[in-house]
Amino acid sequence: MRMNYGIVVALVALLATVQARTVALPTPTPTPTPTPVSAAKQSVATAPTPAATPTPLSTVKQSGVVVTATPTPAVPQVPIRQAPALTGPVFSPAQLDFGTIDFRASSRKTLLLTATSSGEITMRIGSPAFSAVEQRRVPPAQGKNQPLHVVPTRPFPIWDGSPFQVYKWNLVAGEQMQLDILFNPQAASWDSTSGPRIGSLVFTGPGPQGWLVSVPLKGMVTGLVVQPNPQTPPSVRPRKRL
Repeated sequence: MRMNYGIVVALVALLATVQARTVALPTPTPTPTPTPVSAAKQSVATAPTPAATPTPLSTVKQSGVVVTATPTPAVPQVPIRQAPALTGPVFSPAQLDFGTIDFRASSRKTLLLTATSSGEITMRIGSPAFSAVEQRRVPPAQGKNQPLHVVPTRPFPIWDGSPFQVYKWNLVAGEQMQLDILFNPQAASWDSTSGPRIGSLVFTGPGPQGWLVSVPLKGMVTGLVVQPNPQTPPSVRPRKRL
């Protein structure tokens, strides 16, 4: 009986030791199992957030509604062209050079002028040393060349209150005027010195905006024009005899 009792005591002590060890060891925490995510939720979760579109400067708010104006496309650069010249008469030569003459002489040159449109043409001369002395008006050419019987006439200036010599003509398109200009230094009698003389023929005429043509005039006066008057000695009166 004593032997059995000892075995029982040993078994009880062993069981108590096992229970003590069981209580001392920590209970492991169970690892949570991840919940599977559906494909639809994955696509929503992984989709990138779109960037905010900046509002253009041309956006205008009207009655609470945002209205965006369409920008004007850039226009390609166009090269600048020179403005076309106004339509005027065709004339020749470009200038009249009367050469070198004596103060008491004169020189004559011809200007050819063809009208490109019908209307009144005005000519002004600013220097009295130059003047228009003869004109020949040739009508427009029609078909074959035919002999022309053009009678020369003398143009007369009109007075318009200005210091210029003013001439006016009514020409038709294609009509040519042959105008003789005279360089006569004696006409400006107050200037009898040697040297150059200059002037111009200024033409104006009709058109959409009108036109203006200037033909330079030049000549040279040479020679000793002004002769000094010889000084005469004072008269000597004979003494009266007493």
